[in-house]
Amino acid sequence: MTQYQPGPPAPPRKKHTVRNTVLIALGVPVAAYLALQLVLVGAVVVAETDADRLVPFKQHEVQYKVSGESRSAFVVYKKPGDPPGTLSTTEIRSAWSSETYTYRVDPPLLTMSASNRDGETGEISCEIWLDGEQVASGSASGPEAHTDCSLNQ
Repeated sequence: MTQYQPGPPAPPRKKHTVRNTVLIALGVPVAAYLALQLVLVGAVVVAETDADRLVPFKQHEVQYKVSGESRSAFVVYKKPGDPPGTLSTTEIRSAWSSETYTYRVDPPLLTMSASNRDGETGEISCEIWLDGEQVASGSASGPEAHTDCSLNQ
């Protein structure tokens, strides 16, 4: 029978004390910084959401209208969401009403213009309705007539 001969003793396990200390010394502040950033971002999101709910400005319902004698016209008007300095444009046939837009700005700046197409004659009128009440109007007549309506409360 063969007897078991023990081999050389195993070397002692390395202690990673220095490495672990460095990792902890660097990891804890980084983790704390990241946690703080998450808290701050969450607070900003909550603040923005609360601000939307607590805006002291009234919501306004706005509708633009055009009528006239010509068969077609161009309308230029300001909608919520249009970037600053830009307006929406549409070509219309006969009488026209925009959809109703909701503004969360107080007071809203409302503007529109209507023009008979090239060669078209006759009267053309524009109206701006704010919260169910007509607040601005304009009209013009003649060849290629042009009219403006605006309200800057």
